[in-house]
Amino acid sequence: MFYGVALSTRNDNKTPTQTANWLKSNKYPYYFGVRFPNQNSAVINDLRGWIWSSLLVLIAVSFFGYALFVILRQKQLTEIQRDFINNMTHELQTPIATIRIAADVLNTPAIKDQPERLQKYTTIIKEEALRLQTQVETVLNMAKAAKNKLPLSIEWLDAHQIITSVSHKYEKDLTLHLNAVEPYIHADRMHFTNAISNLIDNAFKYTPQNPVISLETFNENGSLVVSVKDNGIGIAPEYRDKIFKKFYRIPTGNVHNVKGFGIGLSYVQQIVRAHQWRIQLKSEVNKGSEFKIFIPLKK
Repeated sequence: MFYGVALSTRNDNKTPTQTANWLKSNKYPYYFGVRFPNQNSAVINDLRGWIWSSLLVLIAVSFFGYALFVILRQKQLTEIQRDFINNMTHELQTPIATIRIAADVLNTPAIKDQPERLQKYTTIIKEEALRLQTQVETVLNMAKAAKNKLPLSIEWLDAHQIITSVSHKYEKDLTLHLNAVEPYIHADRMHFTNAISNLIDNAFKYTPQNPVISLETFNENGSLVVSVKDNGIGIAPEYRDKIFKKFYRIPTGNVHNVKGFGIGLSYVQQIVRAHQWRIQLKSEVNKGSEFKIFIPLKK
């Protein structure tokens, strides 16, 4: 700029320049301007090497991060698989050992002269065989549920009738509050029974002393709500999002003090999803937990 006239770098044409928006000062009345016609391309050319090197570093870091994620994930799956195998071995050994001992007793000649004892050990074999079958079916059902192939045989059920039949084996330790006015639901009988049994079993497992377990039903917003509440050890906040994962067990050290494969709650969630129901958990450490299943009623 020379006295308010723009000097072109391409030709000798001189055209007036708008200077109304320029900074005005009485001390410095003259202005000098420098034009950079290729400023953007010049900067890009200077940074081109850095851009390519940064891109290569970013790709390398991304591959490294992905590889690290895969390794850690594989390690976690390996630990879960190992824990599941240990739990399954421990759980299956118990009924197998009991059946073997009862069979040895039945093979003794003296047992024929003791009908009461014979009946007792026959009942033990039957109960342990049923327990073993239930454990195997639970694992197989989880495998089917993992592939979204959980078979459902939907029918009209009286939820109160099923809950009452399930509660017989728990005797006085389980309290029923069947307050629902409309207890009839559209569900699979076997899976609904298994879901209720798993929730009750889970409540007893994690209530080691003086168990006070209550099962309540009531109607709310067009749904049947089944609530299982205990006064057990509760679930810490950091574990509440994980307990529904397959094979997950709340860490209690290297001690097998709680029976099961760690798939009970995962199986319950699969049943809930297959029926398009909803499950809710409320828990407080050392004060107990409450699981609620919300079952929409159909006319």
